[in-house]
Amino acid sequence: MSYLEKIIAWYSTLSPPNLPEIHTLYAAHATFKDPFNQVTGVPAIQQIFLHMFATTENPRFIVIDSFQQNQQAFLSWQFLFGLNGKTYTVNGGTHLRLNQLGQII
Repeated sequence: MSYLEKIIAWYSTLSPPNLPEIHTLYAAHATFKDPFNQVTGVPAIQQIFLHMFATTENPRFIVIDSFQQNQQAFLSWQFLFGLNGKTYTVNGGTHLRLNQLGQII
């Protein structure tokens, strides 16, 4: 299994029990940026996901497509979640930069 496949598998099954595995996928000083957050370091990134689980109902990611070229990858995905009893879907994409070990930086 390639490192990108491991990243996709983790995001596809992301849940509070497997959240600690984030330390194997992200480099220690990785940067995470989305429309609401910009943080550096695995503990700060993990906190974003903890907040997601605390504030949404049944959040999950479905990776639609992916490709990798050298140390860069791109994922297109859907984020499905509930909020106040309503279900929402957000379509998005993520640009990943990987270090020599395949970890997200």
